[in-house]
Amino acid sequence: MILESGECLNELLLLNGYAKASRDYYCSKLVEYQLMNRTAQLNKVGLYARISHS
Repeated sequence: MILESGECLNELLLLNGYAKASRDYYCSKLVEYQLMNRTAQLNKVGLYARISHS
């Protein structure tokens, strides 16, 4: 979904750690979305800020 600002909602959710890229459905941007998800994990943003790894 493209917002009025021109930003992609999926990308915003991924970059901010509130979504996860899944292979359950075909998406031509899957690899890009997986990298966004990984970046959010490494930066510990969104839901990843609440997960602690021992």
